[in-house]
Amino acid sequence: MPIQSLKNRGVFAGAGAAALVTVLFCLHLLRANPNVFFNDDYQISILPVFADVARAWREGHWPLLSPYSWACGNLAGEYQYGTFSLFVNAVVVVIWKFSMTFAQRAAALSVTHLAVLAAGAYLLARGRKLPAPLALGVAVIAALNGWEMGWGATDWFGALAAHAWLPWCWWAFEVALREVGRRKWEGGSGVEGSRWTRLRFLLPVPFVYLLLAGGFPYTVVMLGLVTLWLGLRTGGVGWWRGWRTLATGWGLGLMLSAPAWLSLLDAVHGSGRSQHGVGTGNLAWTVPVASLPGLILPNWTTPWPDFANLPCPHGALELAGGFVPLAGLVAALVCVGRRAWRALRWELGLLGLVLLLCLLPSPGLFRWSFRWLPLFHLVLALTGGKALHLLASRTRGGAWRRNPGLWATGAVALTWLAMGVTHTGNPDPLTDRIAPWTLATAAGWAAVATLPVRRSWRLWGASLAVLAGLWGTYRYAQTNSGLPLYPAEANLAEIEPLTRDRLYLSLYREPDQFYRVWQVPPRFGAVVRMGSMGMYAGVRMLNGYSPIMSEGVGKAFAVETHGNVPEATGARLLNEEAGADGLLARLGVDAIIITHDYQTPARPPAETWEMIKSFDEGDIYQRRGAPLGSVRSWASAEPGLPDRYAPVEVRVVEDTRQRVVADVKLPPGSAAGLIAFSRPYYRGYQARLNGKLLPVGSFRGLMPTVEIPPGSSGELVLSYAPRAVFYGMILALLSLTGVLALIGRALFTRG
Repeated sequence: MPIQSLKNRGVFAGAGAAALVTVLFCLHLLRANPNVFFNDDYQISILPVFADVARAWREGHWPLLSPYSWACGNLAGEYQYGTFSLFVNAVVVVIWKFSMTFAQRAAALSVTHLAVLAAGAYLLARGRKLPAPLALGVAVIAALNGWEMGWGATDWFGALAAHAWLPWCWWAFEVALREVGRRKWEGGSGVEGSRWTRLRFLLPVPFVYLLLAGGFPYTVVMLGLVTLWLGLRTGGVGWWRGWRTLATGWGLGLMLSAPAWLSLLDAVHGSGRSQHGVGTGNLAWTVPVASLPGLILPNWTTPWPDFANLPCPHGALELAGGFVPLAGLVAALVCVGRRAWRALRWELGLLGLVLLLCLLPSPGLFRWSFRWLPLFHLVLALTGGKALHLLASRTRGGAWRRNPGLWATGAVALTWLAMGVTHTGNPDPLTDRIAPWTLATAAGWAAVATLPVRRSWRLWGASLAVLAGLWGTYRYAQTNSGLPLYPAEANLAEIEPLTRDRLYLSLYREPDQFYRVWQVPPRFGAVVRMGSMGMYAGVRMLNGYSPIMSEGVGKAFAVETHGNVPEATGARLLNEEAGADGLLARLGVDAIIITHDYQTPARPPAETWEMIKSFDEGDIYQRRGAPLGSVRSWASAEPGLPDRYAPVEVRVVEDTRQRVVADVKLPPGSAAGLIAFSRPYYRGYQARLNGKLLPVGSFRGLMPTVEIPPGSSGELVLSYAPRAVFYGMILALLSLTGVLALIGRALFTRG
């Protein structure tokens, strides 16, 4: 067996070990706090949608749309749910095969992706010639740093789903670039395994696809920056081939993921998100320069600009994981000098640029600059690991000067002293234990570095210090202390006291301000169903959590990101649009939920509505009579206009996620008819009557309508077939065909 094959097996075994360490670390966190991964957006957005995604696959449907939310019905266009990522969908399907609580499913989703992230970071570090102990430290920092644990894994899953593949893309691009250089000097022939090595330029393609389909635009920009850095660093005789390799990986990966980003662009057009504009800068969640000592002690507390651009005291948990690589980097620059600078200058340039991006305001659509921190942690870990390797290989100079643990101990002690002088400690007394724990960790690392053992064994001290430092940080500081925690009881998976045959409008206040667990009675939410929580049990609701917010629902109901309707809009809807022919009736809304704290005295008119039950959290009103149908005949296109359409006999045959089939019949010699479908309108609907294409209109951009020609009858089919998905699939198939053709050419061509 070739030696190189054995080495590769060892590297991938090490990647598996890094993933296992990450899983065990997370299981320890779960033992202390079972809800550590189940907060805020995970509760009212991410997990409800994935519950519906699993339901869709069980029903045999690709989850492009959800029938259980009008605000968040376009799952493909929302992007953050990874609708076109085969990996995300596979993980969701597998997890929902098992009986778990909500918090356990959230943990399974996050831990799986954290393990993938750790494995990729390990491979990247080993590919950059770092020893296994230092590569493990890089993997741990990449997966378990403060930003990933405080936001990505516990709140913004779309970020984690994309971050998981960033180190894999980086590693694959570097492998492909190394093959370019090797072929340049060796001629690309006569080398063992040359048929396979010639295919290495295709290695980035699947990982670029998985990153782009993961669901986080910020990570796409991160990969673009890393790719540009790799291209500039290539230089020399392989410059043209290097850029061509990078372009091939990006181009084929971009085509393979085309359904995802084309659907996003289509959904953003005319949406509430597009109204924000690009802006000149957004100060919210930029990383303050004064917070950077948090790289040493994460409980370092300074004012950070919050979501409202207001300075708020905030511990630097997002910077956790930085003290070991930072100490190694400083020690190497001081002790190794010019040699370290020459070896690290490219990494230092990238590190400085990413840090600058964290500190500067960001454009509106890419707001909150602290989202660059995952890339900063990865680059810092790689740079620090390389510095530690250089430091370990140096034999001249005092041993105490070359001991990175001593540098770390001094840095922790000075930062702890500065924290006391400047009063920048966290007001939570439990976090006071982070400083002594970190100091003890650094001192232990210094002791390990002086042991009379082989140099490679002493390198394990750095990885152990990384693990110990993060363990102490998360033991004494909650990873989710700044995130809202909502009630998400198991009864949300049950339909009662609501029903599946009605469309609900829920009127409640801002969840993050009024409905945290300590503000509401037990089992709150079974009636209100905040955000997208109706998807847990399959309740049809107008509400839903959506950062994009479709144009129709956004304008007519002013639905905010968390699914709540402002009180002024709610009062107008109840006073003016709740009548027998008002907007709510037109849409098919036949049930309204109003929380007791909703600040409006308005109620639905008694002649049309009746309150069926009052609960601790709110009242349920239902429209008198039978539920409104999902497919109805209208006499006029707008309320109050003279009737111009003939009544159409409608019998619904099929009503699924992306397709409605109905038998329709107009009397002979009658005028045209108008059919309205009680489902949210998105561009991409097609209608056919007996196979003949009919134009699809919309009622105020809210729901699809189809005009039936005079005297027509037969089978009417409304189906969702957006051009973004159609053209995206064509591009994906072309990319896949190209990849297979290139593989076939390499395998069946001699030489």
